[in-house]
Amino acid sequence: MLRRKYLSASEGDDCTFKSVVLAGVYDIKNIQVKMRPNEEHKYNSPWNITADFDVDMSFHADEIETMLKEYRKDHGFEFDTNWFAEQIYAYTSGYPFLVSRLCWLLDTKVCMDPDFGSKQAAWSQNGFQRAVKLLLKEQNTLFDDLNKKLDSDEKLKNLVYRIVVRRENIPFNQNDNLIKFGTMFGWFKEMNGKTVISNRIFETIICDKLLQERTTTRIYKEGVLETFQLKTSTELNMDKIIERFAAHYKSMYAERTSDLRESRVMQNRLSAMTRPTSDIGSADIGQELENEARMIFLTFLKPIINGSGNYYMEPEAFDKTRTDIVVDYGGHQYVVEAKIWHGESYEQSGREQLCGYLKRYNLPVGWLISFCFNQNKEKLIGTREIQIDGKIIRETVL
Repeated sequence: MLRRKYLSASEGDDCTFKSVVLAGVYDIKNIQVKMRPNEEHKYNSPWNITADFDVDMSFHADEIETMLKEYRKDHGFEFDTNWFAEQIYAYTSGYPFLVSRLCWLLDTKVCMDPDFGSKQAAWSQNGFQRAVKLLLKEQNTLFDDLNKKLDSDEKLKNLVYRIVVRRENIPFNQNDNLIKFGTMFGWFKEMNGKTVISNRIFETIICDKLLQERTTTRIYKEGVLETFQLKTSTELNMDKIIERFAAHYKSMYAERTSDLRESRVMQNRLSAMTRPTSDIGSADIGQELENEARMIFLTFLKPIINGSGNYYMEPEAFDKTRTDIVVDYGGHQYVVEAKIWHGESYEQSGREQLCGYLKRYNLPVGWLISFCFNQNKEKLIGTREIQIDGKIIRETVL
């Protein structure tokens, strides 16, 4: 309507504003998508002139800390503003709504929980994890919109699967409409020239979405039954979790490894790749087996930590390394690598990569799960403890 009036005024047929400026976080070009629901999606602007808005609207860690210091002064109690600023930024990458929401939950919800009982008690490591848990359980328009887009756009869902699960290094190309679309909404960002999920909160929402179709599987149900034997209110018994997972995996999959190769989920993912299925080589199938095996472990783990902790798969760090699964629970952090067995040298590189992560985050112990599809694997199967540069690697071969 504004556009019509503006054009009519320019022809002398109407009287309206001299100029119209629309400012918002939603790219005006995408109005065209909703304007033409029955036509091919086009990204041409319905306006005569658009101007780029290049201001970075995200908060940096030092900006978050400045706000937290003002909050601390206003409320008259001490807490580590630097730690909270770093953690809030690590989980949100400064996404304004998520930053504000976590702080609001700490200030109004966590402090009312009987486990805390005051604002000062809420602003603690355990209180922060509780706020993250509450945020992930929320139904809000931000998360609803992300889930709806994944449901309605199979190409977008496949792209986030490739980023989150397959760990593909997809170049950050703003000329790619999917990447451009996801970046506009704040779901994607550029890191080291690659496309990654912009923050841990979105990563967890996406992982939960991808695991949703697996909640009826037997391995998920076994995780539900095992839940209370594998954790306390403050700690996970990760050794026991992997031990129980290994037992269930053996009974369900170990003698039927072809089920993984022929599984509906894996075949769907292989067929969704850029090349025809007939052209996909053994390396691609091996990678997809690794992805599927990792998802089986996450399917078992999810009900165990559900409601009390969260997990994410770290994007590539600046030193070009990354780990598979990081679990935060009760103020503790657990790191698990899940890989396919490709021989001792490949396994050693996995140990060293995990050791490097433990050093970077000052953690004493990490876990390595290796899925072996060799025909003669009996001598390899089992659990062993390895020490590398003062770090303990607990390795389980299935």
